[in-house]
Amino acid sequence: MAKLNVGDLVEARKGERVIRDRVTVKGCHLVLGAMGWSLRDVRLNGYTLSLVEAATPLPSEPGFYKDNEGDGWKLAAEDRYHEQSWYFDGLYMTESEAAVSAPFTRLEPVPDTAKNVLDATIRTFNSKGGSIVDALISVSQEFGVSDARG
Repeated sequence: MAKLNVGDLVEARKGERVIRDRVTVKGCHLVLGAMGWSLRDVRLNGYTLSLVEAATPLPSEPGFYKDNEGDGWKLAAEDRYHEQSWYFDGLYMTESEAAVSAPFTRLEPVPDTAKNVLDATIRTFNSKGGSIVDALISVSQEFGVSDARG
């Protein structure tokens, strides 16, 4: 069997008993969430493990993110005292706790978004010609604005 990772959805099967859950971390061991057993112990107790769905990779770039339900998260940068870490609602979260809320979408700082919109507007206006209104309508569609004419 391929190596399992935090957040993978796995199925543990022993005869008629089937347990489906995500792989999490407890201490330094990968565990099956509902059972709380290390994956090694699951196998030693006669279960066979199979991967149902690979985990969605977590982002690695520090910044602000929204999760699969639209809630806000912060991924703090590593410094000389702390490793890179996740925070939800101001509370420290482990990678396995964050993995449950994946996938994450990076929230771009407003000045970065503004620069991207302005650059796209200039690029579109210069390449297509026409009026600035046409360029703005084109760029608004590119950035997902549904009604550019307001």
